[in-house]
Formats: sequence, structure tokens, C-alpha cells
Amino acid sequence: MAAETFMRNLVRPDMSDLEWLAYQELDTQRQMESGLVIGDIATVRGHSGVASALEEMELDLVVGGPPCQGFSLAGRRNSNDRRNSLVWDFLDYVELASPKFVIIENVPGMNLKFSNQTIESDSVFSEVSKALGGIGAGYSVQKLKLNAKHYGAAQNRARLFLVGCRKDVAESKAVLVSPDIWESNFSDLVHGRPDLAPEPTQRSGDVPTVIDAIGDLEPGGELTTYVAELQDHLAWKLPRRLAISNHSPRRHRQAAVEKFDIYISLHEHGLDSLILRAGASESLARKRETAIRKAERTLVFPLIGRTGNVLAHSFEEWMKLIEKHKTFKHSQRVLGKSSVPPTVITSPDDYIHPNQPRVLTVRELARFQGFSDHFTFFSKETTGGLKRREEVPQYSQVGNAVSPFVSRAFGL
Repeated sequence: MAAETFMRNLVRPDMSDLEWLAYQELDTQRQMESGLVIGDIATVRGHSGVASALEEMELDLVVGGPPCQGFSLAGRRNSNDRRNSLVWDFLDYVELASPKFVIIENVPGMNLKFSNQTIESDSVFSEVSKALGGIGAGYSVQKLKLNAKHYGAAQNRARLFLVGCRKDVAESKAVLVSPDIWESNFSDLVHGRPDLAPEPTQRSGDVPTVIDAIGDLEPGGELTTYVAELQDHLAWKLPRRLAISNHSPRRHRQAAVEKFDIYISLHEHGLDSLILRAGASESLARKRETAIRKAERTLVFPLIGRTGNVLAHSFEEWMKLIEKHKTFKHSQRVLGKSSVPPTVITSPDDYIHPNQPRVLTVRELARFQGFSDHFTFFSKETTGGLKRREEVPQYSQVGNAVSPFVSRAFGL
């Protein structure tokens, strides 16, 4: 699924659905010659044609975000989890290709120790860094923690990176690395930056907000400089798309729309959303009771929802509505119009549109990430249950991606 999006934006933008179906049936050698191999990295690495081609190419860069459970002793012993070996396969691929540079991305939790690790043991992040440094002729490795908002994206998204520069290149270019993790900041607040750290581009106080990123998608909304940049297809080296894609609001059941309407109403009145939280703990009960008493003093009835319908004619009726929609889900929240968007994740269910009783569209979340409007996401929109282990639908493609603003900074 992710391969289709990559192919039909960056390799063959004119490819039809039928051509894509036919492409998937090509053998590994022919796919490699065409610019995109679809498949397991171990299978690709073990292909003789790929191996010889990599040696001839003298690659500048290998980049990826392999799952790193495999660096946990406990994880590696779980032979049923295929993800546990992917990071080793990735590093084997790096050793085979011997590129000038390597970039590895992962979540901040990669720098935390597992519960069964000793005090003396390293975090997964440090172990991966050491492993990368010792591959082949060796790499000079810089550890980084970068936030997408420091690079121009409308999103508060911190991620860990390892940047490896092959030692012969590092020596010829006098590249120096620092032993500690370098953390990004706004461009006017940065003091000192390692050679392999991308330069922040965003000044403090100027981070695009939720409404800056998606306000123009509503009737009467204004086009901001942030969106104008994303709509410049030449700046992102993409083919021009005539219409905005991936912007189909999800069809919610009436009960879901009603619940979202309640969340928006609570947000607009400055009331705590934990009013809708189900749970039996004494602490939660006390906080919820305090929030409900504040709501009783604040709300004016009849209470009209965003759909134009009356949510409740009285406080008593409103309380019945609250009881009807109580949920154990604690992460669902309305996005504030003037706030910086939070980290985009793979599930669309956690964030509610500031003005409409619905979750956000793929395009709206892609705007937060910093994807150009000319970049189209392919395959099904979303999935659920056990299929989440093997499918990468549009929402997951957006949520798992590195912000293009960060990618561009690395490239520069």
C-alpha cells in the first residue's frame, strides 16, 4: 500500500490502476530496474541481482525507519514477531550497499530502556547507534531528537534520528559528531549544531496553527502562506494535481456525530472533556463532579450543536446525554483552532475537527505533516482489527511518515 503511494507520486505519477496491478506481478529484478522493489528487505537483500546492482550504484544514502524491538533481548527471543529482525535486516542492507550516508528514524521511546534491562545496559537507541557505527568500514554517527515544528511543519512532532556518515567521507569532509543526543530548537534559539544535524528553519512564535493549516478547506476559509507553500508543486518537485485529493469526510453514525458535537460544545465553553470519561476511580469521580458543577454554571439552554440540532433543552436532559455517551477512551479531543497541531498518529479517531463533528480527513492530517496538496495517498483509507498488522492504509501512511519539512532539511 505504501509502495503504491511512493510509485504513483515519485516514480511514475502517470501510472494507472491497471498498470500498478501489473507492476506488482513483476519479478524483483524487473522491479529494481524500474525504480521500486516491493517486498521484504531480507528477500531484496538476498537477491543476487540487487546485491550486484547496489555495489555498482555507489549509493549516497540509505534511509528508513525499521522497527527496533529486535534490539531487546526479550524481543529477539519472540520468534513469532517478524518485526524483531527487521532492524538487523536493515543494517545488513546498509552493510551491503555501503552508502555514504545513512538515516534511521524512530519514536522517542526508542531511547528508553526496557523494563527487564539492567542499569548498566544501553537503550535501544544507543545500541542501534553502536551497531551502525561498526558496520563495514564504519560510520561516524550523530544522535538527534528533532521536532517537526522547528522545520516549518504545522505539528508538534518529536522523533529520534541517527545520521551516519561513512568514515572515509567524514574524514575527507572533516565531519565531526558529538557523543550526546542533539535536540532541535527554533532557528532563533539554536546554540551550536553538529555537522550532521539539519538546520532548523522556523522562528519561535511563528509555528502554523490548526486553522492556518486546514482553515481554507472550509467554506470561506483563508489561504495562508503555509498552505500556499504546500500548493507550490514546483517547490516540492511534484507533478501538478488539478484537485485536492484525500479530502473525503468520514461517514459517522449518528451516535458518533452526537458525541463529537458534545466534545466540541465542551471545548468551546472551556469545559473539561473528562466529563465524558467513564471510570470508577475516586480521583476521576471527584474531578468529573467538579467539571460537571462548572458546566451547570456555564451552559445556557437550549444547547445547540454544530449540526444545528438541539443537543439538550435543559441541564437534566444534557446530563442524560452525557451518560449516554460516556466512554473509556481518554485520548479523544477537539483540536483548538489557534493551537499547534499535536503529533499525527495512524488512527483518525483521536482528533476531532474544531468546527465540525467529525474526525479529520487524510488531507487535513497530511497538511499538519507538511505534505504538498499535489502529493496523493493511494490504497484504502483506513483499516482495523488484526488487519492493522499487515495493512498500511492512507491514514497510517500519513501518521507513520517523517514530515517532508524535516526530510527537506536533511536533504539541504
